[in-house]
Amino acid sequence: GRQPAPSLRRTLLLYLGALLAVFAVALLFAARDYGQRAANRSYDHLLVSSALSIADSVALVDGQWQVDLPYAALDLLSMAPEDRVFYRVADSRGRLITGYDDLPAAPARPGARPQLFDATYSGETVRFVVVARSLASETAQRDVQVQVGQTRRAREAVAQDVVNRALLAIGVLSLLSLALVALGVHRAFRPLVRVERELSQREPSDLRPLDAHVPREMDQMVAELNRFMARLSSSNETLRAFMAEAAHQMRTPLAALRAQAQLALDDDDPEDMRRSLQAIERNATHMSRLLNQLLSDASVIHR
Repeated sequence: GRQPAPSLRRTLLLYLGALLAVFAVALLFAARDYGQRAANRSYDHLLVSSALSIADSVALVDGQWQVDLPYAALDLLSMAPEDRVFYRVADSRGRLITGYDDLPAAPARPGARPQLFDATYSGETVRFVVVARSLASETAQRDVQVQVGQTRRAREAVAQDVVNRALLAIGVLSLLSLALVALGVHRAFRPLVRVERELSQREPSDLRPLDAHVPREMDQMVAELNRFMARLSSSNETLRAFMAEAAHQMRTPLAALRAQAQLALDDDDPEDMRRSLQAIERNATHMSRLLNQLLSDASVIHR
């Protein structure tokens, strides 16, 4: 069977909906990236602050290390109860002063600035910071490294919360955008509906030009439709003139045929009847030629 014609309205909604979906997915990925970066910034700041506080609590007295561990620094990281915190204080040779001895080493030698990195420890991913300090006493000068780590559960929860909120906002905006797109498509097709309604309410013989107010994009279509109706009206006028002429041309031979047929019926003399029949035959031949000429003219007019 014949395939159904594609719907322009459905095509527009499909393409615009697909475009909105692409933008929604892009916004979702952007929100996810922003949430992760924001959570990392916040928790990295706490991590570095905690490591610097511990580094400030380390002292070198008579060549011996002394650590007055500021538990308040670790308490800042413990505000996320689902996370675990690890710390380690060691000298420049890697010998443990206090804390966990098996923490993973930094990927590069610590410098003047805090070094942040991720590593697997105790079965899960942990965010670490390493801070290096150089301390001096009356008899010696040594370097110390402070390493503090925190599991990523809290920051991932914060990032997920940002994504969830963004997802809700994107969903609401997408629905509103789809509704706006549907309304826009509906309003864009209203001129076509007006043209269709005006044409459907006309009589078959009404070929006046359309006077519908349409957008600029439809001006050419309406102009071509008006030109077509003008040509059709002209063709109808020509056809009506031809039919009137044909009726006039056929009326005279038909009247003559009838008169001669009546004479033939009234004649009793076979010779007079023969002459009447010959006249009928001549008029019939003339009428046949006239009819062929009219049909030929009609064919030319049609083409």
